[in-house]
Order: sequence, then structure tokens, then C-alpha cells
Amino acid sequence: MKEAIDNALRALEEGERFFEANGLNKEKALAYLEAQQTEQTRAEAQAAVQADLEEVELDVKARAGQETSASAGGAALRRRRQMI
Repeated sequence: MKEAIDNALRALEEGERFFEANGLNKEKALAYLEAQQTEQTRAEAQAAVQADLEEVELDVKARAGQETSASAGGAALRRRRQMI
């Protein structure tokens, strides 16, 4: 998880450096790009973000489940009884 956060922060810093290196005003660039966006592209972007959030949530739940079962140790598994 920490690695993902570090990667995101690094990407944000690289973006900031790009704008500075090219003498661009970030707010103006974002305003221009927003003006170019249509309702369809906005809906597609929103759907992609929502899908990513759902995927992250599922991953977090899966990892929490793995940690819970790992911390339970052998207590969660019962030994099979021999049938007579």
C-alpha cells in the first residue's frame, strides 16, 4: 500500500515539474482541457474512476480477509474425522 502511495506522489511531483519545465500555468491548462471535454468523455472518465475505486475496495476487502484468516492460524481449519 505504501508503495502505491509513493508512486502516486512521485507521479504528481513529475506532473508539477513538467508544467514548471515547460513554463505552463497548470490552472489555465486544466481549464482549457475541461472546456474541450464533452459529456460523453466526462461520463467515460467518471465510469473509469468509479471502476478503479470499486476494484481497490474489493482488493482491500480481499486482503483484509486473508489477514484475518492468516491471523486465525490453524484454529480456522478443522481436522477431518474418520467416518466409520
